Amino acid sequence: MFGVGGESLHYLALGDSTAVAEGGDYEQGIAVETARHLARGGRGVELTNVAVSGARVHDVLTEQLPRADLAHADLVLVDAGANDVIHLTRSGAVARDLERIVETLLRANCRMK
Repeated sequence: MFGVGGESLHYLALGDSTAVAEGGDYEQGIAVETARHLARGGRGVELTNVAVSGARVHDVLTEQLPRADLAHADLVLVDAGANDVIHLTRSGAVARDLERIVETLLRANCRMK
């Protein structure tokens, strides 16, 4: 939990090694630093990070979304795509999967930002 006060913001991180700070200090990675920044606004922030190093956008859709608590997420970070570039995933496939990710998130919780 980051910060204190008020109703907690439930922050969900999905994605690849950039979201888990692979090769760096997790405490300095984008998910934790974003949670800290959000907590400066005077709310508690509860971070759930289900990102996996090496994941592609399709993995976020098929593996991470099903195991995440979407119904309680207020804010979602989707930090993926680097591995799709490395593995030359077709841009159309990435775009379709990203659309499906957003549709799934919105269906699960329309309060999401």
